[in-house]
Amino acid sequence: MHILPLHCKLDEVEKHVKSAEKVVHVGIGDSTVELLWSLKQHRELTLIDKDEVKLSYIAGFVKKYFPNIELYSKVSPRKPRATLNGSIKILTRLRSSLNLPPLPRGYVTGKVTVLLMDILKPVDCSLFPCESYNFAFAFGFTEILHEREDMLPVFIDNLRKLLKKGGKAVLSDIIPKGIVRDIIENSRIFRGEGKYTYILHRTY
Repeated sequence: MHILPLHCKLDEVEKHVKSAEKVVHVGIGDSTVELLWSLKQHRELTLIDKDEVKLSYIAGFVKKYFPNIELYSKVSPRKPRATLNGSIKILTRLRSSLNLPPLPRGYVTGKVTVLLMDILKPVDCSLFPCESYNFAFAFGFTEILHEREDMLPVFIDNLRKLLKKGGKAVLSDIIPKGIVRDIIENSRIFRGEGKYTYILHRTY
């Protein structure tokens, strides 16, 4: 059994998140726990990562355990390495450890899109639905930018492109790598929330 944890500080994140029509998960890898957290809250999800193998596992997870959800995947689904029950248990234990209330029992998502994409390359809005998302989540964001700190301006510009006016990008990482967090913390672009989480508002 292979289950990745949720790489964010969930109690900090949830102060800024409410149920939304469309959200995008940046660099999700094959984190089924992150996926489940979102399936219980948001109507339409887009999952992006540059790792085709990891995306194929998460597409396979959706296909196997959520056959009623419309799945559009640019990668071929593989037999998932994680189980639904195991992923639920991890998410439940995590919430309990943070004194967070249980999430609703059911799932509200109707569509999941899985796309192979490097968020550190400029987004082509003719190929990708820019200005479409209420939230962009980048959990484990320092892993995305580790030793590629020079690409931070592209990363920020892409997050802005993805968001609707009034949308939020929520970055959180409980195991930060390198100097990325320090750079973001000292910038005026993001607002800190607690020790591990940063918020970017698209206001124009």
